[in-house]
Amino acid sequence: MTMRRAAVRRLCRAGALFASSTLAALPLCLGALCAALGLGHLFSLFMATACLVVAPAAFLWSPKRIVRIAVLGLAAVSGFTIAWLILPMQDTQHDSDDSLRSQSTMAGSTAPPWFSRIPELDIVLLGGFFGLSDEEALETKGLELFREIYTARDSLPCNPSVVLDSWLFDRGHYWLAMPSSGRAAPLLLFLHGNGGNFQSYPKILTKLAQEHHVAVAMPTFGWGNWQIAGQERSLEVLEDILERHSTIDRERIFIGGVSAGSIGAIRTMSNHPERFRGVIAISGVPQEEMSVRQFTGKSVLIVHGEDDARIAVDSARALADRLREHRVEVDYFELPGSGHFALLTQQQSILARVVALLNQP
Repeated sequence: MTMRRAAVRRLCRAGALFASSTLAALPLCLGALCAALGLGHLFSLFMATACLVVAPAAFLWSPKRIVRIAVLGLAAVSGFTIAWLILPMQDTQHDSDDSLRSQSTMAGSTAPPWFSRIPELDIVLLGGFFGLSDEEALETKGLELFREIYTARDSLPCNPSVVLDSWLFDRGHYWLAMPSSGRAAPLLLFLHGNGGNFQSYPKILTKLAQEHHVAVAMPTFGWGNWQIAGQERSLEVLEDILERHSTIDRERIFIGGVSAGSIGAIRTMSNHPERFRGVIAISGVPQEEMSVRQFTGKSVLIVHGEDDARIAVDSARALADRLREHRVEVDYFELPGSGHFALLTQQQSILARVVALLNQP
C-alpha cells in the first residue's frame, strides 16, 4: 500500500511538472524570439513568467532541500521582475515629452499606466513580427521604419506607453498636442488604428501643433474598435478639450483617423455631422454601404496607398466617387507604390494635404 501511494505521488509530481513545462513553453518561445529581436524588457518578462510557471512543480518534484530553496529563490526573483515590469511607475513624466500631453476625461489626473516600464518600441516590434504581412514588412523595411521613428535624433521623447494598459483599463485617456501661441486654432480629433494608441502617429501629428498652429487630440480606446462606444468616447474627449481650452476654434473642428481609426472617423462624422466641419480618412474606409448625405457641405480628405493590402484602394476610390456624386467637396489623394502604412512612409506629402484642409477659410 505504501509503495502504491509513493508511485501515485511520483506520478502526480511528474504530471504537474509536465503540465507546468507545457504551459511554460509559450513564454519560453516568446522569450527566445524577443532575445533574437533584441527586446530586453519583453525577454525578461517572458522568461520570468516561464520560471514562475515551472517553479511550483519543480519545488514539489525535487526531494532535496537545497534544490527547493534554489527554486523558491528563483521564483521570488521572477515574481519581483514581473511586478517591476508591469506595475505602474509613480513618476510617469520622467524623460517624457511635454509637447505631447497625457490627458484624461475622468476627474483627477491621469493614472499611471501599467506595463509602462516596457518600451513601446519593443511592443511595436514584437507585434509587427506577428502581425505584418510580407508586403507590409517590405514597406516598413523589415520593421526598421519603426525603429527610425522611435529613435531618430530629432524625434520627440516617448511618454510612458499606454497601449497594454488600455487593453485592460478604460481611463478616458487621450494624447493632446496644443500650439504654443494663444491664438485660436483648429482642432483635429484623430482616432488610432487596431492594436492601440501607439505613439508613432502622435509623434508625426504633433508637428501640426509645432509647425502649423493646429491642436491635435488622439483618444485612446483599447484595441481600436470605434463602434458606437468608441464614437461616444471620441465625443467625450472633444467635450473635455473644449471645456479646458478656450482657444479652440469651434468652427474648425475636424475628425480623422488612420486604418480602423479612419473607418471610425467616417462613421462618427456620419452619425454626428453637426459636430465637425470635415473628416480626414487615411488608409481606411468603411466596407459597408452607408449614406453620404450627411457629408453635404463638409470637407473630406481621403488618403490611400495604391498598394494597400489590408483595405483595397478600390474601396477608397468608390467612396470618393459616391461623395462627388452628391456634390461633396472631396480631396482624394492616392499614393502610388504606398501600402497601408502610407502615413509613416509619406509623412510630408500627407501632412501637407491635412494642413491645407484644416486651414480652409
